[in-house]
Amino acid sequence: MKKTYKYWWILLAIILFPVLSGGCGGGGDGGAVRGVTTTGRPAVLVGYIPGLGFLPAFESRLTKKTKDVIADDTEIVVLHDNHVDSLSSSQKAGLKKVYDSGGVIVLVEPTYEELTRLSGIVGHDLTAAMDEGADHFCDMYAFNNDGHTNVVGHTHGNTPDEGPDDKAKKDYYEALMDNFVEWIDNNGPRQKPTSPGFGSDGTSRIENLVKAQTVTFSKTLNLNYPGMKLVTGLSNTYFIYALYDFDHDYDYYVFDHQAVLINGPLFKNYWYDKNEKKHYWGFWLKFYQSYHTLENYVGDKYAVLPSDICDIIQPQPTTSIGSTSYTVSQSYDWSASLGFFGLGGAGSLSGGASYSSSSTTDLSDILIKFLGGQTMGYKPSGTDSAHWMYEAQNLPKLRDKHYHEDGLTGPPPPITVNTAVFYNKWIWRVKDPKNNGNKLIAHITWRPYYTCNTLEYTSSIFRTTKTTENEILFASDGELWNWINLTPPPRVKPAP
Repeated sequence: MKKTYKYWWILLAIILFPVLSGGCGGGGDGGAVRGVTTTGRPAVLVGYIPGLGFLPAFESRLTKKTKDVIADDTEIVVLHDNHVDSLSSSQKAGLKKVYDSGGVIVLVEPTYEELTRLSGIVGHDLTAAMDEGADHFCDMYAFNNDGHTNVVGHTHGNTPDEGPDDKAKKDYYEALMDNFVEWIDNNGPRQKPTSPGFGSDGTSRIENLVKAQTVTFSKTLNLNYPGMKLVTGLSNTYFIYALYDFDHDYDYYVFDHQAVLINGPLFKNYWYDKNEKKHYWGFWLKFYQSYHTLENYVGDKYAVLPSDICDIIQPQPTTSIGSTSYTVSQSYDWSASLGFFGLGGAGSLSGGASYSSSSTTDLSDILIKFLGGQTMGYKPSGTDSAHWMYEAQNLPKLRDKHYHEDGLTGPPPPITVNTAVFYNKWIWRVKDPKNNGNKLIAHITWRPYYTCNTLEYTSSIFRTTKTTENEILFASDGELWNWINLTPPPRVKPAP
């Protein structure tokens, strides 16, 4: 498992959280149990690692681990944020050696300041770190020197009574750490591929030539609702190629994005809460919104690049559909001299290059809307925005005065209570990047909405009822947004 290709990033998100069950009495996939994923890469745990809920599942998957001493063969280093300032000189030197050799460094419960200090020790440029003062912005932040980053969002509540029961949390942690450790195992030191980077037709293919920047975000969704406390998650994986057009003075950022929503654990179908004296049916996905803007650091803040500087090319998908299977394809050709970071460092091509990517997914009962140029709530707008809405269709309604399990007009569409996979592809082109792309970020927001129906008696004498549709927006607390610090391509041709 020590080789990795682009396809791992597609597989990674597809298998995220599959061990989770489909709720208490409801449908949903995720019932198939996978074997525990482990890695035999030599790992070192530095300092005291607290017994947070997800950490025992993580540690148990490191089958070859030691404490504190970073040896010559170490490939994984794990430490808690409060140990960054107490690292010894030998430990700092060991961290640097692991990083330089392609190993993975994992910081637990990092603040932005502590992660910045740690990245300074090894010489790493942070990709997806958020400055939230003294607060931990995620549970784990993992990175290597090959442009790969994995951010595991908060998995636990702020108070003891928040979140699901212990078994549901344990199952969730096990599934989450399976995928996190698999990511580590596929991004540790490895032999660099020696492919010449040419397609079968003899053309240069950037997928094989350009070293891609990859970022995976795992987010936890805790649902605390009358009579139900459940947990699930979603993942967003980005695969990004950066190129510079010497002939026309453009930067190109090619994005391949995959979102995976694990809807099953939030579906309970029917339940009755005796305290609220209400009947409930739900939860199922109502819609998912994915929003991206390209921003530049100007003065002391980031600002969206205007449309006369940045434009979006070939955003996919662009059509509204409802088919059972859908393919999102993108291809682009450059007829220019190009600069990029390749497998062996900065590289260039004088005869142009091509790019092609295609992904197929099941999207029955989903209406897709491309909303490029339209804002999302308080978010800035611009014609460069990569913005999609996925709306569930044919959702069930609540029958009047029914309170049994058959109170719905029909079952919810399978995609709304099972795993949903969405693909987005686009290219951002930036004019005169030396002046307009000094420090670029992709500012991203994800909004999953889930809904349920409730029925309650308003008069016990006349048996009159009241029905309500309730929506849960998991982005309301600001948890489901982030950014990616983009690695710009080299804009100076390498010496011949």
